[in-house]
Amino acid sequence: MPTLRTLVGPSLHTGAGQSGSRWIASALVIGIFCGSVALARLPSPLVLPVLSTLLVVAGFSMAAILYLAGSRIGKMSSPAWQIAGALVFLGFAAAILSDSEQALGLLDKMQTPGEGPR
Repeated sequence: MPTLRTLVGPSLHTGAGQSGSRWIASALVIGIFCGSVALARLPSPLVLPVLSTLLVVAGFSMAAILYLAGSRIGKMSSPAWQIAGALVFLGFAAAILSDSEQALGLLDKMQTPGEGPR
């Protein structure tokens, strides 16, 4: 009989009987919601640099949590490690696509007294 697999493996369970995958999924949903609210309020030249930072930090955080929970990369990689790698990859892609001249120009304007971001 096949067993149910969680994102971080069968050995990580919380005291309430909730699997580790539900904790990761709920943290991911909360992070996506907070990130989308923050990105909706940012000026357009800062969206990709902020998004890239959020994605890279989320990917490395997820990888650190997986590593500390005892999940290791072996011959069979778990979906959680693939998600962490994809987050880091997408973060680097967003950083490459961002226009640094526009972002730095906007930050210069924001620091100049009497001028707003728009």
